[in-house]
Amino acid sequence: MVIDKYKEEQAKLEEEERRKNGGPEEEKETMTLQEIISNHTNSDLFGKMLDTEGNPSENKALMERLAKGELKADDLDGLESHRKLFEERMNRVENVDEELTEEMVIEIGESNPDIKKIISLSKSGDVVKAVGTRLAELAMTDPDHFNEIAGKIERMQAVKRGGDKLDESINGYCKENGISGDEVAKLYAIGNESERKTALADLVRDSWGSGLVGKLKRAFDRGDGSIKTVEQLESYKKKIDTILVTLDKRKRDIGTALATTISGNEVMLKALANAIKGEPTKVEKGLGFKEAGAAMMKDEEVENEWEKRKADVVKNLGVANWAAVPNKINEADKFVADMEAEVKKRSRGGGSFWAKIFSPIFHGFMFDKKHDLN
Repeated sequence: MVIDKYKEEQAKLEEEERRKNGGPEEEKETMTLQEIISNHTNSDLFGKMLDTEGNPSENKALMERLAKGELKADDLDGLESHRKLFEERMNRVENVDEELTEEMVIEIGESNPDIKKIISLSKSGDVVKAVGTRLAELAMTDPDHFNEIAGKIERMQAVKRGGDKLDESINGYCKENGISGDEVAKLYAIGNESERKTALADLVRDSWGSGLVGKLKRAFDRGDGSIKTVEQLESYKKKIDTILVTLDKRKRDIGTALATTISGNEVMLKALANAIKGEPTKVEKGLGFKEAGAAMMKDEEVENEWEKRKADVVKNLGVANWAAVPNKINEADKFVADMEAEVKKRSRGGGSFWAKIFSPIFHGFMFDKKHDLN
């Protein structure tokens, strides 16, 4: 529809204008907690954040109540706080990932020996991929290192935005005065200030044209007509130089933070090692909320396994039936231990945050179930 298309284009123009003026970008749609724990990757990352952020024991207790469906009223604030923190970190991950391109890493390497050394061990593109695949995990498990990188990148972006606004100002000024912005940029490269100003003055006078008005302006010009314009252009150049120096410093800062993070973080070192070996940078999928829950054996499955176990025990002991089996309690204990071991295996060792949430729940279930085994 025309109306929908019009609204879409209008929103784009408003966002573009907001960026030009240095205003905040339009807020993204909120990621709900349901969406987070339903998505395999996000759920795994969310668990890793909870396992290291704040008070992990309290976080586990809160998520166990969620898994059991036993939330309390004051749990809602805690859930929202965790959801909001996760969303903020993921937004910063996205921003860093977009900025940390292969071209950027190469530029950083030119002024940072540590990054240059890392690039020399593998292709710059592979280094970027290796780091990029681990950024989200870094943000969740090592926020100090991640925030160091993210903060420096955001400061660099602020300088770039300032450069964009200055570029607009220069182009606007050149257009008002009939001067070619591209020609001004070429003359800015002249190192000698006196020669540069003379060249700029000539450019200004040339912009007056070859007609009668231009000839009259040149005939009566004692320098006043071009001096003011040249001074303004020189002022712009100084601002450009300041921005370029600041940008270079920001890139060096990013390089230092990046090198420190890579060399001081086990996850990043592993990713770099894979890049050097030429192995895929794909991150192994962790265990999310749903996957950990699905790994738990349900009542019907446990009942079936118990019937199979009883039949095996009767056969192995060579007795007539289950009633004739001695030490039924010991057999029940072995069965419970075996079922918990099976769940641990399904949970890939039971070491993930969500496995540690669901394992105690299953343990409690089996503890109660043991009294019904007969």
